[in-house]
Amino acid sequence: MREPFQIAVSVDVLDDLRNRLTNTRLPPDVGIAGWTDRVEPAYLADLITYWRTGCDCRAQERHLNQFHHSRATVDGTRLHFIHEPGV
Repeated sequence: MREPFQIAVSVDVLDDLRNRLTNTRLPPDVGIAGWTDRVEPAYLADLITYWRTGCDCRAQERHLNQFHHSRATVDGTRLHFIHEPGV
């Protein structure tokens, strides 16, 4: 059975995420360039900084909640999905 769903992230969860991002320890840069073996440390550092200070999670939540979200259980697996009719 399909049930309506809206994204509603608690302040506690966002605070925990911010704390985890602040306390992230990056691996040392050992001179490996490119994406062959891992994420480049500089890219990862920029991404962490964006998530910690630049991302407006509430704005993203409002944007995503403009869509028709639903949840359902299929063969015992709980699913979250967006169903938007085509135009």
